[in-house]
Amino acid sequence: MTNYLKDLESKILIVVDDIDRLTDSETEIFFRLIKGIADFDNLIYLLLFDKVIVSNSLKTFKNEDGEKYLDKIIQIPFYTPKLEHSKIEKVLFNRLDSIINSHSNVNFDAKRWANIYHAGLKFYFHNLRNVYRFTSSLAFQFSLFSGRKTFEVNTVDLIAIECLRIFESEAIKELSNSSKAFTTFKATSSSSTYEKENFNRQIERVIDKVSIDRKNQFKSIIIELFPTTEWILNNTYYPSEIYSRLPS
Repeated sequence: MTNYLKDLESKILIVVDDIDRLTDSETEIFFRLIKGIADFDNLIYLLLFDKVIVSNSLKTFKNEDGEKYLDKIIQIPFYTPKLEHSKIEKVLFNRLDSIINSHSNVNFDAKRWANIYHAGLKFYFHNLRNVYRFTSSLAFQFSLFSGRKTFEVNTVDLIAIECLRIFESEAIKELSNSSKAFTTFKATSSSSTYEKENFNRQIERVIDKVSIDRKNQFKSIIIELFPTTEWILNNTYYPSEIYSRLPS
């Protein structure tokens, strides 16, 4: 193999994309392999990834800074300019409008959407890849819930839960096993301490599935989606009519 590559008249370009979507262990294995075979003649590797994400993944397995480890492997780095968030939002909103408008029976609460988007959803859309990944999946979900006469779920709830399902899958799996903690309301503070503590532990188990840098935004989204959790998380009680709308 070494002699074959050395005798080639032209170089071979190997392009590897989406490296930052690997798990931490997969990232470590990948760069270990690259480091081991990078010295072959006439091979050029073009590696495409988010340096921050990959550096953080490598920290898990290396006894050194992940960024410094990358600097030992990457010979010539190229940096693409970061897209302004307003432009990313424009693409996101245009694609959401297209999905919503393709179903004539959809009732969209713009005010509630603004509340839940700014509460935390917006932080999941820091690049176009996340936008395309999310909206492609959402379009399929819309097709499932679009009946002949009515749209079978709350539109904003579906958008928000689908976002969390895509980007916080482990937390959503845990949430599905603790649905009572998220949907039980108390109009007064007469609930038992045991019940409240039990529900709080269930909710905290869900939140613990989220990366520490996203816990606050995730919690804010959960409170918007499941207002009944306020009596558990924030010790806030409301009249029962406040809870007339629950996530679909």
